[in-house]
Amino acid sequence: MAARAIRSRSLSSLISGGGVAGPALAHWLRRTGCRVTVVERAPALREGGQAVDFRGRAHLGVLERMGLLEEIRRRRTRIDGITFVDAAGKPRAHMPAAFMSGEIEIFRGDLSRVLYEATRDDVETARASPSRPAPGCAAGG
Repeated sequence: MAARAIRSRSLSSLISGGGVAGPALAHWLRRTGCRVTVVERAPALREGGQAVDFRGRAHLGVLERMGLLEEIRRRRTRIDGITFVDAAGKPRAHMPAAFMSGEIEIFRGDLSRVLYEATRDDVETARASPSRPAPGCAAGG
């Protein structure tokens, strides 16, 4: 019922932050009919970052409802575990991947790209550039 009420009003939303949370929120707001603009002070998507883990029915169910589960699976990291070695290079301990990661693990930068790609056609994104920094930010900041 709430989604129907939002659709009937044609709301506009402005989201500050184009990393992971901003595009994820934009995705859901667009599904309810909102017009969405995401503003981000970084001039481009940020690459790299730590791995983000997804595990269990709740996480995987949300990704599936978003239509992103297969793409995230395609881009997931491949870790076999971590082996600790001594100064001579002799293995001393091993932790399997299941101990350290979720069912699906994806680098933060890759997750950000998946979310951006999923929303770029329906959501306006305004990014700062070196010649036009975001308000309150130094050039390149």
